[in-house]
Amino acid sequence: MANKPISSDEDIDKAFQQARSAWSQIRAQGLTVSLDGLDRDMKRLQEVWRRAGELPTVSRPRTAQDDLLTKVRTTLRALDDHAPEYAGHEAWNDLRDVRTATRAVRSTAMSLTGDRFWATLRNNRDWRAFWHHVEANSGAAYARSAASLADRLEAEPSTPRTASAVTALRDLQNAASEYSARLRETAPQLALAPEADSARIEADLVRMHHPYPGYGPLNGAATSQEDLRRITREVGQASSKIANQFNTWLLTDSGKRALRSSARAMLEARERLPPVGQIGSGADLWKDAHQYQLAARLYGRFANLAAAEADRRAATDPPYDVALLRKTAKDARDHARRLSRTLPPGNDPSARSYPLQSEAMEAGEDVVTAFRSWRTSDMGQKLLRHGRDPRIVAFGTAWKALPHARNHSVAFDPQADAVAFAAAARQARNIAHAAQKSRAYSYRTSDIAQLRQVADAADKHASRLAATRTPRSAASDHTRPAALGRPSAALAGGPPTPARPGTARPGAGNVGLG
Repeated sequence: MANKPISSDEDIDKAFQQARSAWSQIRAQGLTVSLDGLDRDMKRLQEVWRRAGELPTVSRPRTAQDDLLTKVRTTLRALDDHAPEYAGHEAWNDLRDVRTATRAVRSTAMSLTGDRFWATLRNNRDWRAFWHHVEANSGAAYARSAASLADRLEAEPSTPRTASAVTALRDLQNAASEYSARLRETAPQLALAPEADSARIEADLVRMHHPYPGYGPLNGAATSQEDLRRITREVGQASSKIANQFNTWLLTDSGKRALRSSARAMLEARERLPPVGQIGSGADLWKDAHQYQLAARLYGRFANLAAAEADRRAATDPPYDVALLRKTAKDARDHARRLSRTLPPGNDPSARSYPLQSEAMEAGEDVVTAFRSWRTSDMGQKLLRHGRDPRIVAFGTAWKALPHARNHSVAFDPQADAVAFAAAARQARNIAHAAQKSRAYSYRTSDIAQLRQVADAADKHASRLAATRTPRSAASDHTRPAALGRPSAALAGGPPTPARPGTARPGAGNVGLG
């Protein structure tokens, strides 16, 4: 696979700035040691990340395993048993360098702060965000180095010892690549900063889809009314738990002081949360989906304000009170993540993202091509050329609104495209269902089946787009050109388009869904 940097210089600089910010906050509390020693270790870590970025990328295994951090640590230790087999290979030296540099940053921070300040630094919001970045980057570096070394060993004559050594490397490659990917998707502690605007919060929530499945029996999807009702019940239970925890905290000494002091922003965010039991109707999929996305943003903001308030009170308030508020913040953040993956566009929370923009654009063009093929069928000719039913008009409008894959003047926005393709799929499925049930009009079974296949393809594409990160250059407000050419007569209000040769032309108004 192609080479790609572990992380951009901009992201690394931002992460290191978070570490320096955390250090400054601890110095303000009495720490007298400078940051020089830690700065040297961070620069060394950046260098080993840069070298690992020159190795080929590895594919993500997407395992369902939990506690991947423990798995990474276990597989790293297992490599030590095979050191003789790895000796002399550059990738082995790279892997050990990443391991040593990562350990050095943490151990240096511990030794410089000492017992008195280490616990405070470790729980600092900025430091946690920095360390989240470190583990994500080092995990990716472990995966690349392990994969490169395993490839080299497999190219050599095999022995029982080398076969076992390769297995150990593949285990690390899989665990580290999945762990790194999950860390990048579950944005760091500071990503939903209290001062962030709604667009930033929404963008961060989009990435938080694994390992936080949506609510309901299908991890956030729904295929029946019972699924919707189950989702509503689970959302209500989680919301009630968070509300009860926060109310309990308000009765503590810390909570009582907060009511009289500086916690106004957190309390206002809590007041803006949807009333418990009133998120989702359990009856209308698309209205409920909108409510869950809105609730995710509100809970995400409350969670980060609560976490910030807990950090402020850590040095002065009783440990139990602070721990309870931190637990409330964590549960609210997890709730936001799960809400953001409940009934997403495309309705498949487990869909994998598109690794390349070009792949996403080509897949969208394939969906549009499939629709164009169906449009030439007898059913498509009749409905789109002559149908006047509002459902047909909505159907045509949804498909005309799809983005054009060949237009490179408009920024690629996978989230906006996901909504567009999901809407087109929904309209296609509605038309197929109505056509099959129609008593007044008859359509070929093969044409209806073909339309359902188009809807399925659009839904799958929408789900993958919904799981794909928006590029930094994507515009937040833009208009996409139509992908399907001129509007049909039924949509434009003009004269009927001539029927294609060999196709019987129905009389005006003589088609519909009945």
